[in-house]
Amino acid sequence: MVRLERGVLTEEVLSQALAKVKHLDPAGIGRETRLVEDLGMDSLDRVEALFELEQALGIEIPDGDVIGLATVGEVVEYLRRREGGENGGAEEGTGVRGEGNGEVEHRGKGGLP
Repeated sequence: MVRLERGVLTEEVLSQALAKVKHLDPAGIGRETRLVEDLGMDSLDRVEALFELEQALGIEIPDGDVIGLATVGEVVEYLRRREGGENGGAEEGTGVRGEGNGEVEHRGKGGLP
């Protein structure tokens, strides 16, 4: 399993996964890159990217945890929280599963479909 230290390696792995799915140069994908608006991600792309991430990092990522994440940076922060043992929980409005309630909030426009 790849360690997710300081987000740098995580960002590189994520950029590689997104670049593979979208047939792009990973050098053009950064923390501020928007998944839908800049990369044109759709629901099939999301599934493919999640699979690539799971394979590269040796983890399982529940699909519902990433609904609503809009940028590469938001996905990196989600992965860092997971690595830190926070079980994917996040503050209200981030689009990931809230702690204790089992519900998924949807950010709306700009997040992953």
